[in-house]
Amino acid sequence: MSDLVSIHVAQGEALAELARARLESQGIDAVVVGGDASSYLGASSSFELHVSAEDVDKAKEVLGD
Repeated sequence: MSDLVSIHVAQGEALAELARARLESQGIDAVVVGGDASSYLGASSSFELHVSAEDVDKAKEVLGD
């Protein structure tokens, strides 16, 4: 992957992983970044979804952002 760009923020790891799976089903590599210690204790935390700079427009279209 080239330079990564944050394109989406999800509240909770499960939602971030669902968004990542949607992107990858469309051929867009994505990485979930974030969370903190509270996420391991069951608390909700923000997670960012990152894609390559060249995939930003397509990824936003897939996610409806």
